Amino acid sequence: MEGSCRDCYGRIKFEWGLLKYNSLTADENNASTNELIPREQFENMLFTPLQSLNVAIKPNQLAANTKYSLRIRGYRSPSVYGESLYVFITNHPPVNGNNMHINNCYNIS
Repeated sequence: MEGSCRDCYGRIKFEWGLLKYNSLTADENNASTNELIPREQFENMLFTPLQSLNVAIKPNQLAANTKYSLRIRGYRSPSVYGESLYVFITNHPPVNGNNMHINNCYNIS
């Protein structure tokens, strides 16, 4: 995945996060149906830094037949941010980047 920012001039700090849902039909807006993967664990799953505009997940890091949300946040300050969520379901462990289908994209500013 790749984030982008126009005219940020280094003022925005980015960070990726990963949420794992407890079922394929879980509601993305219900916090009780998902689990935020701990920062250190998610960082170990990646080829790229959490603070980059791109994220690349290492092979065999995502569970098969599981719903996830990949989140990128752009922070102006620790308490002021915008975010985008990419909801997807894996059908098998990652293979050549062809393992997921993105159903919806939510942008919150």
